[in-house]
This record gives sequence, C-alpha cells and structure tokens, in this order.
Amino acid sequence: MQRNKVLVVDDEPIVRSVASAMLEDAGFETLVAADGEEAERLFTEQADEIGAVLLDLTMPAPDGRETLKRLRALRPDVPAILTSGYADFDAAEDFPGTGQTDFLQKPYSANALAEKVQAALELA
Repeated sequence: MQRNKVLVVDDEPIVRSVASAMLEDAGFETLVAADGEEAERLFTEQADEIGAVLLDLTMPAPDGRETLKRLRALRPDVPAILTSGYADFDAAEDFPGTGQTDFLQKPYSANALAEKVQAALELA
C-alpha cells in the first residue's frame, strides 16, 4: 500500500504552515496537528494513509517523544522525522527497535525537508 501523506506536528502555527507548504510544493500530501493529542487523533483516523510523521520534539505535553511513542503504539513501523531548534541528538538511540527515526535541525530548508521525507517514505 502506498502511503504518501505526511503528518506535520508542531505547536507553532507558522512552523506548521511553512513545513506543510514546503512539503506540498515538493509534491507530498499533508495533514497538520497543533499538538500530540491532535496528532494521535488524526493518526488513528488515517493511519493507513500516513507514510511519515514530521514531529517537533519540544511541544508542551505530550512532547514529541511521548507523541511518537503513542503513534508507534498504533503503528510501530511509521517513519518519523523529529525536529527541534535545540541541539542535535541521536534519534535512533532514543527510539531503539522501532520504525525508522531521523532528525532534522530547525531551521531547515525546503530541500532538506523534502529529502528527509522522501527517504523516510522510500524505507516505509
């Protein structure tokens, strides 16, 4: 099954809007969520269509780590690209034994975002 939607999760409205626009300009379909609870609801409703998740780590509760754990409880293989304006970290180390997890430092370019998402979708 081809899953080409990207769930964009960020508590900052401008970041959600810009990331979604960048992805759509690159040919991806997007869904947007303002927090982890909305992300979990959208994911539950459309898990079969979502190919990857772009997820901010530093949201208010639930934060990105907790949100990803909840999404992976629903579908363990979902690829995730975690984002943050703070220091880089080893995403695979934080989420061992789960679906592909990558990291993209904010601010990111449209090309960098599209490349990360395309790589995630190809491995899904």
